[in-house]
Amino acid sequence: MVIQSIDERLDLLHIRAGKTEVFVRVYDRYIKEIYRYVSFKTGSSETADDLVSDVFLRALEYVADSQRPLVKQLRPFLYQLARAVIADHYRDRKPTHQLELLEDAPAPRSSPSAT
Repeated sequence: MVIQSIDERLDLLHIRAGKTEVFVRVYDRYIKEIYRYVSFKTGSSETADDLVSDVFLRALEYVADSQRPLVKQLRPFLYQLARAVIADHYRDRKPTHQLELLEDAPAPRSSPSAT
């Protein structure tokens, strides 16, 4: 665990220094785990494909930006991004169907009265 932590720290420093091709190692290390998480939360492999791409794109943009604080732990950072991307997805999702207005709905049928 310590060695992986050191490797991740070096990877993050290289990415910050402009060697964004190093991000491929980060991607390879976490893609399956983050994909499983997003797929579970969305229930759709197609949606998960799109959202996971967004997670890693945002991660690369953040890590490469020298104006932002350096990420201390990559795994929790990726999960935090994944949660945010999933929340954005559900917040931005449009309803797939519209409900009828009550005025346009047929009148309820009266039940036969018991005598």
